[in-house]
Amino acid sequence: MEYLIGAILTLAVAAFAAVIGFDRERAFYPTVLIVIASYYALFAVMGASTRTLIIESIVAGLFVLLAALGFKKNYWIVVAALIGHRRI
Repeated sequence: MEYLIGAILTLAVAAFAAVIGFDRERAFYPTVLIVIASYYALFAVMGASTRTLIIESIVAGLFVLLAALGFKKNYWIVVAALIGHRRI
């Protein structure tokens, strides 16, 4: 059920961005990726585990790096990272 909700919310954000015109800006989806990455650290803090916070911070840092590389070099990196975050 959670995957269905995630898929629906993903499509809703993408549709909203397209209708409003947010997705015309090249920085929109890399910014979305960075926001998603921040949730990894947030949930680790909520879990109150230092080990988990360290691991999730590394994962979040990787996604921030991918967002920056995708923005500067090849936008397909951002696409792959957005799809990949669902697999982690």
